[in-house]
Amino acid sequence: MRLPSNFLVRLKDIARRRSLGFGHGTSLIVVQWFLILLFTFFAVLAVAGYAVYRFNYWSSIEEKVAREEVGTAEYDEKSIERILKEFKNKEEATKALMGESLPQASVPAETREQPSGSSDVSPALGE
Repeated sequence: MRLPSNFLVRLKDIARRRSLGFGHGTSLIVVQWFLILLFTFFAVLAVAGYAVYRFNYWSSIEEKVAREEVGTAEYDEKSIERILKEFKNKEEATKALMGESLPQASVPAETREQPSGSSDVSPALGE
């Protein structure tokens, strides 16, 4: 088996460069790695600084946002009656469209009529 002639020349060139020490190509690689590590260090430092800034911002959000005293809500009987009437009309329209009654799950248990023969207020799941 015979090796190509340029292969032997390249091997001799590599051996000569190693004997001379670090060449120009090697120092260029070291500089590139140094720049990559330096950039990575500053990127991590910037992200960590921003994280600390956001943590401090959200930790002291109470000072930045004015506190509002929440009073009791006013009860307007006429508005409530109007809204309940509107939803009752919508429920009746839905029942008419579906042709069957809607389930009474949204009605509280104490207002729901008890079926005859059952004393349990809430039916068991899966039955």
